[in-house]
Amino acid sequence: MDLKTLTDEELIEMRKKLDAWLVKHQSSKWGNRFWQFTALAGAYAVIDGLFNSIQSGVTAPNAFEMALGFIIMFSWYRGDKRIKSNTSLLKSVNDEISLRGESTQPDSQDVTG
Repeated sequence: MDLKTLTDEELIEMRKKLDAWLVKHQSSKWGNRFWQFTALAGAYAVIDGLFNSIQSGVTAPNAFEMALGFIIMFSWYRGDKRIKSNTSLLKSVNDEISLRGESTQPDSQDVTG
């Protein structure tokens, strides 16, 4: 996305949406901890399914457990990647707005960190 081609109003609107998303994301401490626990449970499922497959041979429940673990870990990876991408985009939008002479601080709080 080329931020230089957007108008000032579009940039400010994008910053407001990203600010709201970031505040919502940062406010949920237990949700983030649960998501990390779920990723660890997915890794455990893969390791357990692999270990059981080595010991007793590949069976349908072992394959299902490994597949489910991979899906959980991939979902966690994509979510973490999205968080980093949105945070980076918010920083870029704030930098572009400051270059254009607009206010660098959002109304709610400093969210660049």
